[in-house]
Amino acid sequence: MTPTMSQPTRHVKGIVQLDLIKYLRVYQRSNPLPGLSAEAEELLHSRVIVSSWYALAPFLELLAATDSLILKGDENAALELGASAGSQLLRSSYRAYIRDGEFAESVMAVRHLWGTHYDFGAVTAELQADQTSVVFTITGF
Repeated sequence: MTPTMSQPTRHVKGIVQLDLIKYLRVYQRSNPLPGLSAEAEELLHSRVIVSSWYALAPFLELLAATDSLILKGDENAALELGASAGSQLLRSSYRAYIRDGEFAESVMAVRHLWGTHYDFGAVTAELQADQTSVVFTITGF
């Protein structure tokens, strides 16, 4: 991409951000979140609509603040937070993707969620020969 061409703004759905924003609002009552951009501050204090699209950059900034200030770079804590958020999300209207007792089909179906959350990139999934694991590949991120 040449310097004169502008990169299109990438977006994320409100539903992906909602729990993080709620958590940070509670955290911020007793702990400052220093150094946030005006856009991240606005997102943090706005009414997030789950079905609306929001610029990706402020969300990533809030994730980075969470990692550095709260999780302190602990990868295990980040994985636990992500797993918890993903579990919550899959208990919402996205539960239609999950079939009891159908591990492989359920995990493979999750690849279709990317486009409902992000307006860029794509996800492919490959069920491994052992039928107990899946490799997800994200392109265009």
